[in-house]
Amino acid sequence: MKDKCLMNGDDKAQSNNAPPWISYGAPLKMGLRSCDEASWLLEADFFGNQYTAENQIAQKAKLCRDHHENIFQSVPEALEASQELYDMIDKNLQLYHDQRLAHSPSLHPLDIAGRAIAEDICLLAPIGDIKAPQWVLKAAFLAFPSHWSLAEKLNQPMGAIHSPVPNYDSHLESAVDRFFTKMVTGPISKRRNWTLQIDDKLFTPHRSSSTPLYQNAVGARLHVRVETQTLRKMPKTGWIIFTIRTAIAPLERWQHNRQALEKLRQILSAFSPSMRDYRGVESYEKQLHHWIDSLPTR
Repeated sequence: MKDKCLMNGDDKAQSNNAPPWISYGAPLKMGLRSCDEASWLLEADFFGNQYTAENQIAQKAKLCRDHHENIFQSVPEALEASQELYDMIDKNLQLYHDQRLAHSPSLHPLDIAGRAIAEDICLLAPIGDIKAPQWVLKAAFLAFPSHWSLAEKLNQPMGAIHSPVPNYDSHLESAVDRFFTKMVTGPISKRRNWTLQIDDKLFTPHRSSSTPLYQNAVGARLHVRVETQTLRKMPKTGWIIFTIRTAIAPLERWQHNRQALEKLRQILSAFSPSMRDYRGVESYEKQLHHWIDSLPTR
């Protein structure tokens, strides 16, 4: 693959090393931007790492061996849309990455596609009123979930899927549903979000307890996790493809940028109690403050 998206519009963060919390701010914003076809599937991740796609595809292969039922699920009625998705990804890989998807009659088309690219893939179907449908998760290859389980979300509408997110119902739910319904085929939309997590695991369906985080290990063990998400509507079925490319980097990447770290401290402190609980801030905040305070000033 050859990456086409390192310097497209909102990707300035990658060129100047700006932290994602500076570039994208607080959560609960749609923050949609356009994405061209050549930039739909990426080799380099958000942080500009060129080898992560190969590494993440290898991680997917291992997860398929060990946890296949947890990372791939599909309802029977999703087969047609999954084949349409397969064809679109295969075409994109041919045009922009000199690559083809494998053909295996024994595997589901979404399963094949999900194994071949670094992105995770969800398929959303319009259910109910044609003018104001609910958008329901009908199939997914989700190898790198961030504290949610595919088994619990399959066949659920967007509102239920995001019910743990504080204020999603009042701040985003209606806007997201309207946007999905009004989407036309052709254009691709892109957005990003970020969070902090202890250690660098990508397969994190549940927030698990870890070894204690000590102040002197914060820079190496506390990681910034960024998801680059794309949305596009398929022309034949009218279903929506939702892709997620995950990138992760240790906080020590910005240890010499005291101003940015102070901004991070401010953002975390401003979270509501429910958002702090949702993001697990209590598990690292005190150690983070001590670590920032221990860094040399310039």
